[in-house]
Amino acid sequence: MITTNQNKKNNKNKIFKAVMSYESEDRDDTISGKSIGVCVVVMLLLTVLLFRFVFFQFINGDYYTKKAYAQQNSWRTISAKRGTITDRNGNVLAISVSSFLVNVNQKIIKDNPPEGLTSAQYQAKIAKGLADILNMDYEQILKKVQSEGRYKLIAENLELSKGEELKKWMKEEKIKGVYVDEDTTRHYPNGSLASHIIGFTGKDDQGLVCGVEVALNDMLTGTDGRIITAVDAAGNELPYDEVTRLEPTDAYNAVLTIDATIQSITEKALEEVVKEYNAIKGGAIVVMKPDTCEVLSMASYPDFDLNDPYAAPPGVDESTWIGNSNEGVLKLQETVWRNKALTDTYEPGSTFKSITAAMGIEEGRINKNSIVSDAPLDLSGWQIRCWRKYQDHGSETFADAVKNSCNPVFSKLALDIGIDKFYEYIEAFGFKSKTGIVLSGEANSIFHTNPTEIDMAVTSFGQRVQITPIQLATAYCSIANGGKLMKPRIVKEITDSNGIVVKSYESQVVRQVISESTSKELMNM
Repeated sequence: MITTNQNKKNNKNKIFKAVMSYESEDRDDTISGKSIGVCVVVMLLLTVLLFRFVFFQFINGDYYTKKAYAQQNSWRTISAKRGTITDRNGNVLAISVSSFLVNVNQKIIKDNPPEGLTSAQYQAKIAKGLADILNMDYEQILKKVQSEGRYKLIAENLELSKGEELKKWMKEEKIKGVYVDEDTTRHYPNGSLASHIIGFTGKDDQGLVCGVEVALNDMLTGTDGRIITAVDAAGNELPYDEVTRLEPTDAYNAVLTIDATIQSITEKALEEVVKEYNAIKGGAIVVMKPDTCEVLSMASYPDFDLNDPYAAPPGVDESTWIGNSNEGVLKLQETVWRNKALTDTYEPGSTFKSITAAMGIEEGRINKNSIVSDAPLDLSGWQIRCWRKYQDHGSETFADAVKNSCNPVFSKLALDIGIDKFYEYIEAFGFKSKTGIVLSGEANSIFHTNPTEIDMAVTSFGQRVQITPIQLATAYCSIANGGKLMKPRIVKEITDSNGIVVKSYESQVVRQVISESTSKELMNM
C-alpha cells in the first residue's frame, strides 16, 4: 500500500514537472517574441529619427538655418546706389542722390514706453512727432505705429535736412523704435530731355516702361546692404549685441551715344513742327552718325517729365486725373510714354525713293545721267502720275527725277528691277526685321505677304507699306557709309564707380547691302 501510494506520488511529481517544464518553455518563447518585437519597434523609431535628422540637418538644412537666423535677427535695408546715366560728353542725364527713409519697429515702441507713459500714449507721442516733422497725416502714421509686426515704412525719399531734423528729435526725446536710414532717390536733372531714351524707375528703384532704365536695369541696379540686429524670442532688440552693417554694392554706370545739346535742339524742332502743322498724333525724329550708326538724338513728341512720369498727359483734366490707376497707366502708355521712333509704323512716302534709287544703281539699271520720263504709268487698272499733275516734268535725267520726286520714274525702275530682286533688297536694307537696338518696345514693319507688280510699284515711292523711323534712319546710314548696314547703337559703354570701362558697345556690321561705288554715286547725286 505504501509502495502504491509512493508510486502515485512519484507519478504526480513527474506530471507536475512536465507541466512546469512545458509552461517554462512556452513562457521563454513568449518573452523572446516580445523582446524581438520591442527591438523591431525601437529600430524603426531610431530609423525614423535618423531619417528626420538627415532631412533637417542635410537635405533641408539651409532652409531651417535661414529660418532660425530670421527668428534670431532683425534687419533693415540700405538701398544700393543706382548707376548714373550720362550722354557721350559726360553730361548727367540720370543720377541717384542721397536721401533718407524712415521705419518704425512697432513691437519695440509698444514694449518700451518710457516711465510715466502707457504704450498707447508712447505710440501717440511718436506718431505726433513724426507727423509734425514730416508734414504727414497723424492718423495714418498712428495706424502704422499701432499695427502688428516689426518694421513699417513711414516715409522714403526724404530730404537730408528732414532726416537730420528727425534724428535730432529722436535724440532729444530718447525715442526708441524709430529708424532713419540712408536711401537713394532717382533724379533726372533735365526733366523731360531724352525722356523716351532714358526711361524712369519705380518705387523699388527698378526700371519701368521704356528706355535704358529698363534695357540696362541689371547693370544699373546694385546690391542692397543691410543693418542686422539680434532679437530675443519676443522680437525685442538685444541691447548688448553689436549691430552688423553690410554695406551696399553700387551699380555700374551707362554712357550713351546721344549728345544732350543735339537732343535738346531736336526736341525743340520737333515740338515746333508738330504744333505748326497740328499733327494730332505727334511725331518723331532720329539723328544718327552714319559711319558708326550711333544715335546722336532720338525725339518723340509728346514727351513727359521724368521726375513726374505719372502727370496728366496733354488734353486731360488734371483735377480728375489718377496717373497710377490702371486706366491712367494705359492712357500714358498710349500717349506720352510711347517712343514713336521705335513703336510706331508709318508710310515713308518719298523718303523711300532713295532706297529704290540705290537698288537701280547697284543693279546697273540706271545712273544719275540716265534720261528718264515721268509720263503717267498705267498698271493693273491704276494710273501712277507725278505729283505735279498739272504738268509732268517730261524727259529728264535720273538725278533731276530724284530732285523732282517723280513717282512714275521710280515705279518704272522697280518694274525693271523685278519683284524678286526688289524685295531681296527690301530685306537686305533691314526693312523686314527689327533693328535690334537695345531699347525695348521696337515694332516691325508691315509689307505685302505676296506682293504684285502694283504693290511693288507704289512701294517704290513709299506707299502702302509701314516702317518705323529707326528702320529708315538705319537704312539711310548704310547708303551714306559705303553700303554697310549696321546695328544702331544708343549705349556707348558701361563703367564702374571708378570710371573704368567694363563693357564697350562696338559698331556691328550686319551686311553689305550695296557697293561703295553705288554709295558714292548716291551721295553725289
